[in-house]
Amino acid sequence: MKRRNFIISTGALVTGILNNNILIGRDSVSAITRNFEVPGDDTSAYRKDKLTHIGKKTLEELKNNYEQELFDIIIPMWYKKGIDDKYGGFLCEINYEDETFATTDKNVWYQSRGLYTFSHIYRLFERDEKHLKVMEKTKDFLLKHCVDENYNWYAKVSRDGGKIIEPKHLTSDMHAVHGFGEYYLATGDEKALDVAVNTSINFIKKLMSPSVQYQSWMEPGVSTYGMWFHFLSALIPLIEDIDSKYNTLGTYKYSDCERLKGMAALCVKRMKAHADYDRRMIFEFVDQNFKPLKDEKYRFIPNGHGVGSGWTYLAEALRIGDRNLFRKGMDVLRWHFTKGWDFKYGGGIINQVSPEKPDQILGDGTKHSFATDDGSIGLMFAIEHTHDPWAIEWFDRVRTWAYKTYFDNKKKLWIHTADRKGNPIYSYARRGNFHHPRSVMLIIESLKRQIGRKGYVSDYFD
Repeated sequence: MKRRNFIISTGALVTGILNNNILIGRDSVSAITRNFEVPGDDTSAYRKDKLTHIGKKTLEELKNNYEQELFDIIIPMWYKKGIDDKYGGFLCEINYEDETFATTDKNVWYQSRGLYTFSHIYRLFERDEKHLKVMEKTKDFLLKHCVDENYNWYAKVSRDGGKIIEPKHLTSDMHAVHGFGEYYLATGDEKALDVAVNTSINFIKKLMSPSVQYQSWMEPGVSTYGMWFHFLSALIPLIEDIDSKYNTLGTYKYSDCERLKGMAALCVKRMKAHADYDRRMIFEFVDQNFKPLKDEKYRFIPNGHGVGSGWTYLAEALRIGDRNLFRKGMDVLRWHFTKGWDFKYGGGIINQVSPEKPDQILGDGTKHSFATDDGSIGLMFAIEHTHDPWAIEWFDRVRTWAYKTYFDNKKKLWIHTADRKGNPIYSYARRGNFHHPRSVMLIIESLKRQIGRKGYVSDYFD
């Protein structure tokens, strides 16, 4: 693979193509696509000029749009339908047509996801007592009904907490770190921090075990890409917070922080092990020697997880000050948006069967909204710290398609899936309480930082 070329501009010219009187995204992204051609999939641009627009919207307009969605649509929707006031937690299986519950059973990871979302809202957006009540009742429900004494989290419980699927579940473990970690960040409750840390310790033991099986049909010991990058995204804010509070939290918590840092470093190594840099792709599954498995059922290319993992690369790179890791995250974003974007039917991320069959899609081409949600976070982080024209163009493209496809303006709901032609699938009764709200909130936070710098790129690459 040819060595990446990271172009640095002081604002006058970008490789002699984009001249100084064109502000990025002033009228539309077409100005960029006409005048700036990315030389290859592994090239990123760094510009120090002033960013005024993304697409046709100013940074302020974009921020206001996302804030309006958060406060006027997302939060009210959950209080209207989905928060379990009686027992605590969230009821996420809601029929779109008549707003009835498809089931009141509770997947445990949805409970932790909801705990994360409302804790993040409470911490950074709206310190409302009603949000705190939701958080506390969800936390108490999880601790009472959904975990054993060794921090193994169950798969599914009934509405009142009766165990339906008790066998331990890796996804439940991982999202417990998200939920209890964010609850700690929002409230300072060190007992919640202990839950997050001890769950992390138990979770990493499972991931490293030769007998680990993410799903029952898989061979023991298969490494799953999604586990590593999702776990990393839960660790990063915890490490940042504990690091900043060393003098007040003391030596014991500092020891926890060092342990979490080691886990984060391992996550990055494992993520890299899933990558084939020559072919610019990620394998979802690799064997115990970190080689792609030969059985075709393991060889699919997860473009959705590829774009979804990009922002975790960037966030960890920012935390540890590793600019090469940041560029690697931008590579991963570019590879998988380019490979996964459905140019035939328009928009959305589709997975590929295998590298040997690059023109064949996996399954029926269903497009899940989490990919555009998480991918948009990565694109926004790339914009914030590089002003890369590719990232600016793609953020506008992805955002335009996603809101046209997944947002039901009449019902004021974000639909979880669409078919390959971009028609929302209303029969899939799942109300997402994590990926889309998280995307909206992290993008708002990034836009606030950019507006605070008056549109200038961060100093990360200076």
